[in-house]
Amino acid sequence: MFLDHFVKIFEKKFSEEIFYLVTLSSRVVFPLFIFLITWNYLFNTRNKKNYLMRLWIFALLSQPFYYFAFENTNYSQMNIFIDLALGLSFIYLMEKTWHKIESIKKEIFKTGLKIIFVYFFIILNILFFFLEKVYDLLEYSFWGIWTFLAFYFLIKGLSRNKKKLWQIIFSTLAILLSLFFLNYQSGLDYAVATLALIPLILPAFLIKIKIKRMNKYFFYLFYPLHFLLIKTLFLFFS
Repeated sequence: MFLDHFVKIFEKKFSEEIFYLVTLSSRVVFPLFIFLITWNYLFNTRNKKNYLMRLWIFALLSQPFYYFAFENTNYSQMNIFIDLALGLSFIYLMEKTWHKIESIKKEIFKTGLKIIFVYFFIILNILFFFLEKVYDLLEYSFWGIWTFLAFYFLIKGLSRNKKKLWQIIFSTLAILLSLFFLNYQSGLDYAVATLALIPLILPAFLIKIKIKRMNKYFFYLFYPLHFLLIKTLFLFFS
């Protein structure tokens, strides 16, 4: 991530080959963040609401640093943690709504509400897809949200004692599709490079390694401050 932002801010200082190699190899960073945030949300946090709120606060506080770093450039108007906070919000609201439906005692009402909820959720995703096409505010648009949902259902499905094969197959296909289209607008080579995330996260599923959560304060501070550092260096050497 640091190198990706560094070459983008210092774009004219690097050859096309170096710029291409660094940006290409960095395509796994955003989906890797999605995977880690989803994993932490499910297994490494005691209060999901507070976890989501911290992510939003951190994303919004980072935005002025992002604007400062990328002013007068052609890059996205929002930093990627806006995408991450929005994606996790979808999951949080989906979970809360589903749990409330599950608490209803009468099965006929419960089944009816589940059907309505699924249709509403599909329509909401379609609406978001077209709105993002029009306004183009987020860096990874609709596919960032879809990647969040796919990882959530896959991790959730594999963590159950009674695994549902259809859920695992559907989630896996959804992940492959979303990873491919995350960077497809930048070219087929960037889309294929994003799929390199699969071998990076595969051990977490195959051998069930325990993923520890890094120090949150370092994580929250590094992101905005690295923009400040790179831009300061750019202004100094310019």
